[in-house]
Amino acid sequence: MKSLKIIVCGKGGCGKSVIAALIAKSLSKKGKNVIVVDSDESNFGLHRKLGMHRPKDLIAFLGGRQFVRNALSGKEKFENVFGKENLERLLKNTSSTKENIKLLYIGKIDEFAEGCACLMNILAKEFIRRLKSEFVVIDTDAGLEHFGRGLEEVCDLVVIVIEPTHESIELANKMKELSKKIGKKVLIVANKVDDEFSKLIKADFYIPFKKEIFYACFKGEEIPLFPEGDNLTELILKMQQ
Repeated sequence: MKSLKIIVCGKGGCGKSVIAALIAKSLSKKGKNVIVVDSDESNFGLHRKLGMHRPKDLIAFLGGRQFVRNALSGKEKFENVFGKENLERLLKNTSSTKENIKLLYIGKIDEFAEGCACLMNILAKEFIRRLKSEFVVIDTDAGLEHFGRGLEEVCDLVVIVIEPTHESIELANKMKELSKKIGKKVLIVANKVDDEFSKLIKADFYIPFKKEIFYACFKGEEIPLFPEGDNLTELILKMQQ
């Protein structure tokens, strides 16, 4: 079975991190090897949703923003740093591991006026491009920034998460349009919907509002895996074939 890189995107607050975590947990349950990449510089909680320790930021481990600047100017080469042996060393030193899941954080905004996330986005693209794993699940920042940076170019499947708001659906339509332009498979997941909204929203898959998920996120605890999570993963596996 060929590898699959899955990027999860959508409007802020729609549940991207929850969906990314559910996909990873379900794949792991099925015995698949999964690397989860958190490329959202503003969200500090994905590791808790997976029941894992927060890993070291990849950009900090590599020397900070200056490393990316050096690579862009030719003083350093991404090819050397992310070569097979170095990549294995990076995964060992910067990931948290639980069962078949490895979790990596590209980087977070930790200091006032430290700069925008552009260099982190560039690092994410170059790193993910070279990742070798049965499955890679990427949790993105909210909105369209990652499309502007071309992150979808190095992925195979774009999972667009929508919630029952006009703004979320409008953004999802734009994301679908951009994904189709570059020939990527798209899966629309309607999250936090009841029976009434599921009839009003056009999507490929529907996940109802779950109190268990809500309270786990509120408490900063690991989210439970439920049947819809496994069913979503089954759909993804079919799209991989």
